[in-house]
Amino acid sequence: MERTQISEGIFHYCFNGDENTKIGYNIYALVVDKESIIIDTAYPPQAKQVRDDLEANGITVTKVIISHFHPDHIAGASVFNNCEIIGSKYYKVNINNCRRWSPDYTYLEPNHLIKNKDVLEFGSFKLKFLYTPGHSNCSISTVINDEFLHIGDLLMISDTGKPALPIVTASGSFFEHISSLELIKSTNIDNLL
Repeated sequence: MERTQISEGIFHYCFNGDENTKIGYNIYALVVDKESIIIDTAYPPQAKQVRDDLEANGITVTKVIISHFHPDHIAGASVFNNCEIIGSKYYKVNINNCRRWSPDYTYLEPNHLIKNKDVLEFGSFKLKFLYTPGHSNCSISTVINDEFLHIGDLLMISDTGKPALPIVTASGSFFEHISSLELIKSTNIDNLL
C-alpha cells in the first residue's frame, strides 16, 4: 500500500496488482478533522489496510461512496461498519451480478441513493455526483470542490501506464460510455482520480 496526500484533506491509497492479475486498486479518503469519507473500497484486505491506517491517525470513516457496483469497488465496504453507503439508484443489477461473480464477499447495498447532480457537503468538501454510465449502468463520478473528479473505471490505465480502451461490462453500453467521456471532458476539470 502506498499513501499519497494529493491535496489538503485528500489521500490516495494505491495498491499494486498481484503477479497473476496485475490489477491494482485505488481508494481515496477525504478527511475533515477526525472523520473521513472513502471513495471505493477495493476488496476487504485493501479496505482493512486503509481503515487501520486512518484509525491509527485517530480518523473514523463515516461514509463510503461507491463509483459503481463491481466487486473490486464494493467488496471492501463491509469492513467499514455502520457507515452510510452512498451509490447510484441504478445499483441493483450490478450488486446482484457481484453476488454471482464473486460470492465469497458480503455486498452492502447503499442506504443513500443518489441521483444525477445531487450535492453532498462534508466539512470543507462540496461533492457533486454525475451519472456517468458506460463501463457499468450504475457508474457515477464525483466532483470534489470543482477541482478533482473521481471517475471510477470510466478511464483505466494498463499495468504499463498506458490508457486502456474503454472497457464496457455486461450492464454497460459503449454509446453511453462515449457520452460519459464527453460529459467528463465538458467539466474542464483536469485532475482526474
